[in-house]
This record gives sequence, C-alpha cells and structure tokens, in this order.
Amino acid sequence: MLKEKLKGVKEEIREWHKIEYGEVDARVLVLTGDIEELDVRGETNRLTVLEVDVKKAKYMELWKLLKSKDAMWVQSTFEMA
Repeated sequence: MLKEKLKGVKEEIREWHKIEYGEVDARVLVLTGDIEELDVRGETNRLTVLEVDVKKAKYMELWKLLKSKDAMWVQSTFEMA
C-alpha cells in the first residue's frame, strides 16, 4: 500500500516537473523574443504600465528558467562523475 502511494506521488512529481521545467530551451526562446519585442516597442513608443509589468514578469520567469537550467546542468555533471 505504501509502495503504491509512493509511486503515485513520484508520478505526480514527474508531471509537475514536466510542466514547470519541461522544454526549457523552447520557453527561453519564446520569452527572449517577447522581451525583445517589448524592448523594440519601448524604443519607438513609451510602454504602458501594464507592458512594463509584463516585461518585468517575463524577465523574472526567464531568470528562473536560466537558473534552473544551470542547476540541472551542474547536477547532471556531478552525476556523471
């Protein structure tokens, strides 16, 4: 019974991990493109408060993804050694 519960928790963690950290490179590219688009728009026109908030949120998400990517790389490096 405990073994089955642990398997269920493990599967839930895997699903969460896929959602939270899956396809990191693709998400980084999308965020980078969105930020660049806002930068260009900000050079020609003044960004609205909402656009500035969106840009900040995208930078925060990008930072989180890049930190997690680095951590995964370091972890995989140590596992190989």
